[in-house]
Amino acid sequence: VLSLTPDSGPYSGGTAVEVKALGLEAIPVGAITCHFGDTLVAGVFVDSDANLFSFRCIAPALEGMPDFLTHKTLLVKLGINGTSEVPSTGGQFTYYTAPHVQSISPGIGFVSGGEEVRVEGTGFRSTASCKFGEELSEAKVVSPSSVVCVSP
Repeated sequence: VLSLTPDSGPYSGGTAVEVKALGLEAIPVGAITCHFGDTLVAGVFVDSDANLFSFRCIAPALEGMPDFLTHKTLLVKLGINGTSEVPSTGGQFTYYTAPHVQSISPGIGFVSGGEEVRVEGTGFRSTASCKFGEELSEAKVVSPSSVVCVSP
């Protein structure tokens, strides 16, 4: 395994992860499985370029995590029909707690947008974004408990 994109997702699972690996030409494309620690899921072929193969796997939910943990990193490896792992070093995927919003200020704004909106809560990560209706807005993470976005 050369890379995982993205390399993190929420404990609840559901993150579509693109896995890139070398040297899989002798393995039937439909036989690839992804192993997130001890849990395996189907790998779906995406593309190949010479010796580089891309697969998409949906990260499974991570069950039974203690409340005091904010993240846990697992090794992700490829397998063949879920039975034997492809020899590789694997890649690391980090599960994290979903952010929790406690307050949004201001609660109203102009239709024309352009206003800073402060979101307070817990568990914000550097990759955070804000969604206003169906529109995404880039977020500036001030701290793990504060994010500032500009309304579209």
